[in-house]
Amino acid sequence: MSIKDLATRIEVLSAEIERQKKVLNQLERSKKAAQRQLNALRDPIARLPLEISSEIFLQCIPSYPHWQTPKPRVAPMLLLNVCNAWSNIALSNPALWVALAIDKPCDEFLQIWLQRARGYPLSVSLEGVGDLNKEVTILGKYSKQLKHLEICVKKLHLDPFISVGPFPSLETLEIGGEDELRDVSISQIIDLLALAPNLADFTLRNVFARLDYDNKETAILPNIRRLKFGSRTNAHELNTDDDLLQFVSLPGLTTLFFGIISPPDFSLFLERSSPPLETLGLGCHGFGFSELAPCLRLVPSLLHLELCTSRQKWLMDSPLALANSSELLPNLESLEMRYCRSSAPPAAAYEVLLRALTMRREHLRRFGLRGVGVVHPEQEICDALRRLAADGMEIYIGTDDCNFISS
Repeated sequence: MSIKDLATRIEVLSAEIERQKKVLNQLERSKKAAQRQLNALRDPIARLPLEISSEIFLQCIPSYPHWQTPKPRVAPMLLLNVCNAWSNIALSNPALWVALAIDKPCDEFLQIWLQRARGYPLSVSLEGVGDLNKEVTILGKYSKQLKHLEICVKKLHLDPFISVGPFPSLETLEIGGEDELRDVSISQIIDLLALAPNLADFTLRNVFARLDYDNKETAILPNIRRLKFGSRTNAHELNTDDDLLQFVSLPGLTTLFFGIISPPDFSLFLERSSPPLETLGLGCHGFGFSELAPCLRLVPSLLHLELCTSRQKWLMDSPLALANSSELLPNLESLEMRYCRSSAPPAAAYEVLLRALTMRREHLRRFGLRGVGVVHPEQEICDALRRLAADGMEIYIGTDDCNFISS
């Protein structure tokens, strides 16, 4: 066979190979289509009514307040990668896409995710994503849908958030920093709160706001029920200042946690707001219990009190006051004390404590004294405390990992 004939044959064979490749590709596509149809017929999820399959998919999603960080092998992203039927079900169910946590700049992804939620209420957490400008612009398009919003960054400017308001559906808002945030002002916080008339739960962590509010009128925020100041990394470090309380009235407040307290300012806040306060947690540094007692008399509705102190005298004075006066916090059901000092409490403190718990046993159902310096009470005191515990009072005295009363 000549060179020319061989070259011609090769061309013919090459053309036939290409034709066969096209046939093979078409067969592969037909096989995949048939397999998808077979999977759909065999798949119990695909055969269910959409309402039921959607509800099954929803059971794969943790409920709020667990924020969802998008991951390929975690729902709802995982549901998109199983088959076309599952993907269609996931994309047709807005409730799968209502919560999102992002920790890096991804504005395009944020836009796509929120679009899938359609008009459903949204829960969004932004943590460590830079200056937030692009993300805030996107959130502005969904400002009426935001129900829960959490922001934790190194630097924070509230003006962009204020500019994209209002937030009529916002119920919980947490603003915080990885370190101390001092770029926020009191007036910005109040302006932001004014744009969220239905806000019920507001938290500031590691925020030290500038005092720049010059409006003579107090900002009245009637719907806020829970207000918390504190450290993001340690729940027991309530180290954010309470200057905001000087300029607001919260007549619906039931829960308040803060750390740097000025008893005169706190008293004025309580007189101004007259809140139905039920839970109070505060840091007690730089003043005595006698200075706080007038404030506590303004909230007879209080059920739960948490005190954090480094002063031994507090371990004597606060239980003594509760033992001596039934009119002070008459409805108190729970008292938690955190002793932030390495030295042991005085032995007499346990005697006063036992007296207070005995006098208050009718209403007081729970007591805790924790701290690295807390030591084992004397045996007689311990036995008396155990008798109170046997009668139904929950008592914890010791370190975070050792309860001397139950040991």
